Amino acid sequence: MRFFLMVFCFLNCFLLDAQSRKERETKAYYEINQLKRGALLIRLATKRNKIDALRKAGYTKKAEAIEEEQKNLNLELITAFRNEYTFSDLHFFYSNFTSDILSGNYENTFLDDSLNPISVDLTSDTFFIGEYGFVEADTNTYSSQPYYDANEKRMKEVKYGDTRLGISAFVVRDKNLYQLRDPFPFFVKRKKGWYKELKPAVVARIFNNRLKLAHIRLKHLLE
Repeated sequence: MRFFLMVFCFLNCFLLDAQSRKERETKAYYEINQLKRGALLIRLATKRNKIDALRKAGYTKKAEAIEEEQKNLNLELITAFRNEYTFSDLHFFYSNFTSDILSGNYENTFLDDSLNPISVDLTSDTFFIGEYGFVEADTNTYSSQPYYDANEKRMKEVKYGDTRLGISAFVVRDKNLYQLRDPFPFFVKRKKGWYKELKPAVVARIFNNRLKLAHIRLKHLLE
């Protein structure tokens, strides 16, 4: 009797986990297809508050240096994604125009490849937002494959959460700024190991390749 109870618990846990995994895969595949048909909007930082505060305090040269550094980083990001990203349409905007983007005001809110303001007529209202930032913790709790604990003589499973909180990365969010979740390849680390900073072109290439592979893999799994 105990044996059949253990088998039942194992199968029940396995089926629940499989169902949960299937739901996540279906959602990720839908989101990837939405991105493919829509656009990736990359939000560029300005450090405007910091720069204005330095200027107000009289640190003009330091403010100008930070402004120039951020401008060069933004230009490098644009060049990198223009050259390496091919999965969907691609546009850029400054972070201080976020509310305009979310409300559908696209007049002079986007940027050309030289950081000049332009208007863009999005062919679809489906878009995702990517930016350099930090990975937020996934509040969901997942389970390991159930196993038999010989000491307690019962089936058990390990509950675990997301351990990637605070990773510096290129992160992708939906149009409501909610961070996406696995198995959508929603982030690429900015560093390899502890010290080596990946160039934006490498980050863009990795993200593009992961999207293509995830699209193929999930399509195969869900057919």
